[in-house]
Amino acid sequence: MYDGIWRFPKLRNSFERDNLLSLNEGNTPLQEVAGTDYGIPEFASLYLKREDLNTHGSHKDRMVAFFINKCTDERIENIVLSSSGNAGISMSHYAAEARINLDLFLSPKTPQYKLDRIHPSANIHYSMKAKSAAIRFANEKGYYLFRGSKDKHGITGLKSIPYEIREKLEPTDIFLPVSSGNAALGIYYGYKDLYEDGEVNKIPRIHILQTERVHPHVKFFYKERNFHSSRSSVARAIVDRVGHRKKEIRDMLLTTSGKGFILSDKEILAAHEIMLENGVKCSTEGSMGLAAISKIINEGDDILLKMRVPLIIVTGKGDKDEEN
Repeated sequence: MYDGIWRFPKLRNSFERDNLLSLNEGNTPLQEVAGTDYGIPEFASLYLKREDLNTHGSHKDRMVAFFINKCTDERIENIVLSSSGNAGISMSHYAAEARINLDLFLSPKTPQYKLDRIHPSANIHYSMKAKSAAIRFANEKGYYLFRGSKDKHGITGLKSIPYEIREKLEPTDIFLPVSSGNAALGIYYGYKDLYEDGEVNKIPRIHILQTERVHPHVKFFYKERNFHSSRSSVARAIVDRVGHRKKEIRDMLLTTSGKGFILSDKEILAAHEIMLENGVKCSTEGSMGLAAISKIINEGDDILLKMRVPLIIVTGKGDKDEEN
């Protein structure tokens, strides 16, 4: 009997051992909700994939579970990571369980509720330029630098999301926020595996969502129309301004006929309030799928004519104050 993401042979087969580390990641609820309750009366039902209910509060558990097991195989003893919060939370717990030293670089602006979720064994370093500080530190120490936007093991564990969805639902459209784009690509490559194995008839349209502050993956959708840029955003976990996986993301969007959307703080906060009212205690990023569907309806986007079964990936858990 395998736990977590390891119940899927497609992931287990990446290893030659059975004793794979799991902290009960994955197997998150797929929740059907009434569209009217979420301000979307145009749809009788919406579906929420509740990644905020992962053991450590986000979809990053899946990515880290796979990565840490690879570290064990490769006898990596020291990891360096810069994070906006969620990856650091997950990495701290899996590294502690695997007895791997973690040096975690964070912005001093990291919310306290995220700091409270980090395992105490992690060595935390604060820097306004956390990414460059982490790179420099890893080079000086000779430690393994994990960069989800580039690492060869940064996507594979996330394939478990579509493997789970397929067991209960055939969505026509999937909406999720992206920073580096790993989750979107994990979902895409997972569906690609399922399609090639004859387990699904079609890969859903995958739509990615970014903010007015950070939008390298979606701005090409806006070439012929203006959009407002901002120096700040309520979706603080969307931070990757470079977009190392930009070509992969664009190929994914073209292949699945997906789109990219830039969302304003007003749109995100309105959706977030609705999610909270319905008992979904997610982060602001986790509400962006609902914001995008509302935007599509309000603007009369042509996607609306094709969309039959919309699925929102609720990526992460919210502030403790919102949970009370």
